[in-house]
Amino acid sequence: MKNLYITTLLIISTICCTTICFTTISAANTNNTPNNASAQANTSAPAGKSLVRLIDSISVINKDLTLIVVGYEGCAPCKMLKTSDYYKNLPVGKTYLDILNSSEEKLFAQLFFITGYPTSIVMDSDWNLKSIVLGYRDYEARMDSVLNQGVTLYDIRMKGIEKERAVDMFRYALKAVRCYWRGEFVQMEGFALKSRENGDYLFNNYLLYIAALKGGNTAMASHYKNEIATRFSDKMHRSIYAEMFAEMQL
Repeated sequence: MKNLYITTLLIISTICCTTICFTTISAANTNNTPNNASAQANTSAPAGKSLVRLIDSISVINKDLTLIVVGYEGCAPCKMLKTSDYYKNLPVGKTYLDILNSSEEKLFAQLFFITGYPTSIVMDSDWNLKSIVLGYRDYEARMDSVLNQGVTLYDIRMKGIEKERAVDMFRYALKAVRCYWRGEFVQMEGFALKSRENGDYLFNNYLLYIAALKGGNTAMASHYKNEIATRFSDKMHRSIYAEMFAEMQL
């Protein structure tokens, strides 16, 4: 499945729901986003602890492989995957995150700059990223290769960032988010910086913005906010990260 970013509406409806769907979702949720950046920074991390506990609890089933499927209500391919016998009977720890359920579940999707649904994230019990599988077409064969044959699949396309570096960028960002939800902001900053060394994208700049706010460094917070405003303010980013733009009043 080499070409996952197909533009015809027929294929979109059967493979995955793409950014066309996501734009509507983002717009629908923007009005519920706080505009005060410091207030959001103070409340987001503790709320995410429940998601950390959930993922950590299912990872004990197979410490090497945990499956996180990201979708949303109204996405037909997401529903087909979630309700399939194949998914239900997978012998690994797994959970389904709906980006409309909570800000934490949506944040997990934003971490990976997800533009198509469903997207499946495979990682181990230490939150080390193993694979990113986009879509539902050929899902059983592709997922079997990951879970049973040790194949690594990374359906990643980041403009201006080589695929290998993008993988490490997401690996460190995933570690950073775990620290963020645990309230470990110093460690979060370290992982976010390593993520940024491999690839500069809105999400790791946002985490560094939060770290600067938490550390009382308003100058650095303004720096990362300006980076986001000047480099990541196109329509795609404003759609995917609508809440963050509202939070930072950009």
